[in-house]
Amino acid sequence: MNKVEVIPREIKLPSAEQSQRPWMKFAGVFKDDPDFDAVQQYIQEYRQELDAAENEADSSIQRDAS
Repeated sequence: MNKVEVIPREIKLPSAEQSQRPWMKFAGVFKDDPDFDAVQQYIQEYRQELDAAENEADSSIQRDAS
């Protein structure tokens, strides 16, 4: 425990452009996917359901507090 060994390592850092927009490598991966639009619609509907449930819960809490 009295000795420490330092092992130098070279780390390849991403370029400035890559670090600013790392998602760009995925751009267009779904361009030919026939299910993409349906999945997007499902996600939107699901989020709307969650928002409606949250709004209802908030309204219920406000009614109970009054």
